[in-house]
Amino acid sequence: MSRRILALFSLVTGLLAASSALAAGKTVPIDIKVKGKGTVVGIRPNGATLPCVVHPQIPTQCRIDAPPNETIELLPKPRSDYEFQQWWGSCYKQGFHCTLSTAEPRTAFLVFKPR
Repeated sequence: MSRRILALFSLVTGLLAASSALAAGKTVPIDIKVKGKGTVVGIRPNGATLPCVVHPQIPTQCRIDAPPNETIELLPKPRSDYEFQQWWGSCYKQGFHCTLSTAEPRTAFLVFKPR
């Protein structure tokens, strides 16, 4: 029983720490440069989604502000007449989904090609 309580305590403590970091504005940037037509969404371990906010002066670049020290899954969202081609940068050689640690800032390049 004490192991379960300790595990639950660790889980709650971790969630509270992540919540506190977000509330305090402490995030880790994941910058994504997009070639082709589409966008990307980040997915946290708890299933919550993180939008990729388009840079106001550079429409081919967006940023996901993620909680520190998590593993974020990046999910490409091609426009209907495009399809995923590949990742470069921090996501190099990963498949359709890219998994990144948010221990430090990251930069990824996402390529979509016309169908």
